[in-house]
Amino acid sequence: MFAAPSRGLLKHRIIEARSLAMHCLIARKIAADPGLLATARRRLAAWAARYGDGAPRALDEWRAILDRPWPVIAALITDAGEPPACGNPRLLPACSRSPSAGACMKRSELEHLIRAAGRIARDREIVVIGSQAILGQFPDAPPALLRSMEGDLYPRSKPELADKVDGAIGEGSRFHEQYGYYAQGVAPDTATLPRGWQRRLVRIANANTDGYTGLCLEVHDLALSKYAAAREKDLEFTRELARHRMTEKKTLLKRLAATRLEAALARAVRGRIERDFMSPGR
Repeated sequence: MFAAPSRGLLKHRIIEARSLAMHCLIARKIAADPGLLATARRRLAAWAARYGDGAPRALDEWRAILDRPWPVIAALITDAGEPPACGNPRLLPACSRSPSAGACMKRSELEHLIRAAGRIARDREIVVIGSQAILGQFPDAPPALLRSMEGDLYPRSKPELADKVDGAIGEGSRFHEQYGYYAQGVAPDTATLPRGWQRRLVRIANANTDGYTGLCLEVHDLALSKYAAAREKDLEFTRELARHRMTEKKTLLKRLAATRLEAALARAVRGRIERDFMSPGR
């Protein structure tokens, strides 16, 4: 028995499916006209020259990808698994999927997203609910937890403006092209969360957020949302949290009891938690 996905989660899945479809079309176009790949490589070289030593990490990652033979590139950009870590939609010329796990979002980059989203929505508080929310509680989180270069967020008092944020600094935007990371505007109900999660939000407010405040999910609330979503990347994330002793089994089970789930899904989540803590000493 399955619980119906929320509207926010459905939107997220639609975005991912649309992105994958676009990448498949691009791969087909390049296969028909291999000269387009040379164009992409020239464009990458021009960008790198323009940035010099200050080039975004996304360019280095794309260089590593485009140095490979075309069949390998095609397989990577059309992989239906992990969404892009970072990349650029104008490179191939419209592909933003990057399978490398070498790029990691930094706390300062999340702060930049919070500041930019706040200015766009004219909302002083931005809620961060995706995996990058870990940077609120753990600014120096292990790289394995920071592989995504997108920040899932929404304006706290104006959630209806999430789409506006997405359009301005989301995937494929000029912001994404310039910095190599981006925001994904989501709905408040995108994540499945325990009761009381809003009271536990972790604040990010400093000179870099410039008067705007990021409100990041507490690590156990974040983990519960991942256990409930249960995509491969979500379960890899929870395993890493447990492995680095950033979550506690007792707290997770307590939060699970405070989460509204169908009975079958609740049992499945409990099983996932148990498996993550099966190793001795956890």
